[in-house]
Amino acid sequence: MNSDFRSGLKQLKSPFFEVFVSVVCVLLLLVTKLNGIFFYISNPSIFLQNLTLFLTMVISSKIVLMSFSTYPIIDNNSLLFGGAIFLLITVLDLPRILDFSEIINKVYDPGIPMALSLSARLLNAIGFAVALRFVSNNKKEYKKSHALIFYLSVLVFSLIFIVSVFHFELGSLIFTDSQGITVAGKILAVLAIVFNLYSICHIYKEYNKNEFIYRRLFCIFLYMIFANISLINIKNINDFWAVLCNVFLMCSYILVLDFYYIYGIKRPHMLLLQAKEERNRYIREIDELVEKRTLELRTINEKLLVDQEIARRMQFSMLPKTLPRNDYATFSSSYVPADNLSGDFYNVFKIDDVRFGICIGDVSGHGVSAAMLTVFIFQKLQSLMEEKGGESLTIPSVVLSHLYDSLNASNFDENLYAVMIYGVFNSETGIFSYASGGLNTVPLRVRPDGSIQELDNSGFAICKLGNFYKPRFVNNQILLFPKDKLVLYTDGLVEARNSKNEEYSLPRLKKVIQEQYKWGVEHLTEAITKDVQEFIGQKPSDDITLLILDVLPPF
Repeated sequence: MNSDFRSGLKQLKSPFFEVFVSVVCVLLLLVTKLNGIFFYISNPSIFLQNLTLFLTMVISSKIVLMSFSTYPIIDNNSLLFGGAIFLLITVLDLPRILDFSEIINKVYDPGIPMALSLSARLLNAIGFAVALRFVSNNKKEYKKSHALIFYLSVLVFSLIFIVSVFHFELGSLIFTDSQGITVAGKILAVLAIVFNLYSICHIYKEYNKNEFIYRRLFCIFLYMIFANISLINIKNINDFWAVLCNVFLMCSYILVLDFYYIYGIKRPHMLLLQAKEERNRYIREIDELVEKRTLELRTINEKLLVDQEIARRMQFSMLPKTLPRNDYATFSSSYVPADNLSGDFYNVFKIDDVRFGICIGDVSGHGVSAAMLTVFIFQKLQSLMEEKGGESLTIPSVVLSHLYDSLNASNFDENLYAVMIYGVFNSETGIFSYASGGLNTVPLRVRPDGSIQELDNSGFAICKLGNFYKPRFVNNQILLFPKDKLVLYTDGLVEARNSKNEEYSLPRLKKVIQEQYKWGVEHLTEAITKDVQEFIGQKPSDDITLLILDVLPPF
C-alpha cells in the first residue's frame, strides 16, 4: 500500500501532471459555460463556495509564510515580492468569508467582497508582471528586517484599501447581485488577463530553455486566466462560477506553493545534500590518498631504515675495536652516538713501531650522508697509509691538505663538511705533531701534577671551497713527558645540555679530569663519560666522542 502511494506521488511529479490539471480546468470551464442554466440555481452550495475559498486562502497564507521564512536562505527578490503579492490578495479576499459590516458600521453589500476579489486578481496580475520584468533583474539583497517592513507595508496598504472600498461603497461599480460583473468590473478582469498573458510571454522568452520552470509558470498564469474568465461570468456571489473561480485559483496557488517549496526548501536542501555528498566524497578521497601516501611513506621509511642500518654497520666497522699501544703509549676512547648514525669519528693506528697516527673529528649533520663522509675520510687515510709504507701520514698538515683536495674533487654535496684534528705521536721522542682542520674544541694536556694546558687548535674545516679558497694547514708540535696525558674530544661533550638547558662546559670537564686523572687512563675515560651522561640525564642531542693518550714512564 505504501509503495502504491509513493508511486502515485511520483506520477504527480511527472511532466504530464500540469497538462492533466490544465485539461480538467478547461473542461470544467466549458461544461459550466454550456450548462449555465443547469448550474445556475437560486440557492447554490454555500459550503462548497466557502470551502474552496478557505482552502485557497490557506494555501495563499502558506505561500506568504514560506516566502518570508526562506528569503534569508535563497536571497531571491522575485520570490519575496511574490510572497508580498499573496499577502495582499489574501487580505483582500478576507471579506468574502468574513463580515466586516459591523466593524466599519456599513450595511453588508455583496458587491464589495467581489470588488475586492476582482481588485486582488488585477493586483495579482500586475504584481507578477512587475516581479518577472523588473524585480528578477534586481541583484540587490535585502536584510530580513527590511523584508519584514516591506510585508507590514503591504498589509497596511491592504487594510487601507479594504476600508476605502467599504467607505466609498465601490462594490456596486464592480458587481451587482443577480446581474453579475459590471462593465467596469469586466474591464478590470480583462486587464488582469492581459497582464497574465504578458507574464506568459515573458516567461516564454526568459525560461523556454528551462522546461520545468516554463511549464510550471505557464500553468500558474493559465489557471489565473481561467479564474478571471470565471469571475467575469459570475451572476450571483455564491453561484457555481464563483466556486469554479476558487478552484482555478486553488490550482494555481498549489503550483505556486510547490514552486516555493522546490526553490525555497527542496532545492537548498538538495544543494546541501549534494554539498554533503561532495564533502564526504572528498573526505573519502583524502582518506584514500592519505592511506596510500602513508603506505608509500612506510615503505620508503622501511627502506631507509634498512639503508641506515647498512650505513651504520659500515660506519662502525670503520671505528677501531681495539686501540694500538706499545711500552711508551696507551690509548683509551669513549663514544656515545646521538642517533643510529653518528657524525663523530676517531681512529688511532700505527704508522710504524714508534709512531702513531691519531685523528678525531665531527662531520656535519647525521644520517647516511654523514656516515658516507666518515667512510670517505677513513678510506683516504687508509690509502695514505698504504703509500710509501705510511710516510704520507707523518706530516699532519699534508694529510689535511690531501683530505681537503680529495673532498673538493668528489661528488659530495657542497653543504657537507668535516672538522677534525690529525696528529702523529712519536713514542720515542715524546713529540706530538698535529694540525687542526677546524675542530672547535681545545686539546688538553694534563701534567703529572694535575695542571691542564690548553693547546692551539686554529685551523680551517675540510669543506668544498676548493674553487674559491685554498687553506694553509699549520703543523703544531708539543713535547709530552712520561705520565702526561693528552685529551681530545668533540663539541658534543662540552656542549651537552641537561633538562634545564645548562651546558656541561669545559670548566666542568677540567674539574673531572683533575679529580680522576691519577687512577689511569681507562678510569679517567669512564669517569668523564659517566659524569656527562649523569649531567644530561637523557639521550644526547649530539655525539659525544672522547680520545685520551697516556704517555707511559719508561720503567
